[in-house]
Amino acid sequence: MKRLFLTLFCFILCCSTFASIKIKEGNKSFMKQGGIASIIFDWSEALWDNWAPLEHEWRDEYNIYVKRGEESFIRGYNNAKKKVRIVRGSDSTDYATLVSLHNFDRYWFGRCRHKVWATISVKEVATSSIICVYEVEEFEGGRDFLKEDSYVKMMFEFGEEIAER
Repeated sequence: MKRLFLTLFCFILCCSTFASIKIKEGNKSFMKQGGIASIIFDWSEALWDNWAPLEHEWRDEYNIYVKRGEESFIRGYNNAKKKVRIVRGSDSTDYATLVSLHNFDRYWFGRCRHKVWATISVKEVATSSIICVYEVEEFEGGRDFLKEDSYVKMMFEFGEEIAER
């Protein structure tokens, strides 16, 4: 009986993890074609636990968290995807990616875990048309004892998951 409940719990946990990232508009066929994508992160409307701006929660460490999170996302994406590569600030790219971060949260369950809500838009540079929009509802990751390391790991896993979608 214990095995049945454990198996059922693991199944529900896995299903909820995979269901957090959905394609809202367009399709991901551009991922198979390959190319280079520039990336821009929009932190302007990012909240902590749906009520306070991130600057209030992260205070003096805000710029450090933003920098490490962006680097970790790019590293995770490029680690998982071989055809479409993400770069910063390049003029000769095939795609432009905008990552709008909406909400962050953290909880402790033995170790620290982070959650993120976001919208990711991919635009083809040549035609200026949006080819894919990802809607991220409560992506969870980054198990670690330290909250900063947990956040960085979550952003790495977030980048990997977007690349694999």
